[in-house]
Amino acid sequence: MLKIERRVCGCDYGASSWTTRSEADRMAVLLELRPGSRLLDVGSGSGWPGLYLSRTTGCDLALVDLPVFGLKVAQTRRMKETSNSSVWLVLADAAALPFAHASFDAICHADLLCCLLCKKAVLRACQNILRPGRPMVFSVISIPPRLSESDHRRALEAGPEFVASKSSYRSLLAQTGWTVEEQQDVTESFTQLTVDRLEAERAYHRELVLSAGPETVERRIKNLEERRDVLADGLLKRELFVVKSAR
Repeated sequence: MLKIERRVCGCDYGASSWTTRSEADRMAVLLELRPGSRLLDVGSGSGWPGLYLSRTTGCDLALVDLPVFGLKVAQTRRMKETSNSSVWLVLADAAALPFAHASFDAICHADLLCCLLCKKAVLRACQNILRPGRPMVFSVISIPPRLSESDHRRALEAGPEFVASKSSYRSLLAQTGWTVEEQQDVTESFTQLTVDRLEAERAYHRELVLSAGPETVERRIKNLEERRDVLADGLLKRELFVVKSAR
């Protein structure tokens, strides 16, 4: 899986998001990271892109997630990398972040909100701990509006678990006190990543079967094929947001 990740995304952190190395580099600029900055990576999993951003910019970092396995992987990776920055690992719910008010200079999360039901609660929790005027940068997968019932069903089946949302993300951000500084459609690169990931998993099919079993591998490939087709038909989109508190 790390071979596939390096081939497709240019990183090898065991990432579950669709953030590439070039997108992570852009996030570093948008987040205005530098030595002494304090960054929070919410839903950090095994540490991508948070650990990379900390290593390349020198910022201090807190990684937050609920499954402890990903945090353990991130801790192992952290111990192997040389860095003068401080890194904290926190087992916590994204909707109930255990930090003081206005204690971070920047927040990032990669394809997180589309995997959670309580989207507004997460946005409010992030706003509470971010210092006034500072940026939050995040990517998210969503379903375009006004699809037919059959197309909406296809998008639901091919997208992340909680990809559906009653309101657009721009509306959710407004409702929770954020102002949108930048909103970029990155669906084209997401589509290409999906195609690249499908080709890579087919190329490493034998190795994957030996490690995960044929049923798991075939199910993964089928899911990627469905997502590729849904993206080709314009039934899913991925966006990158740069937001700041309106309060």
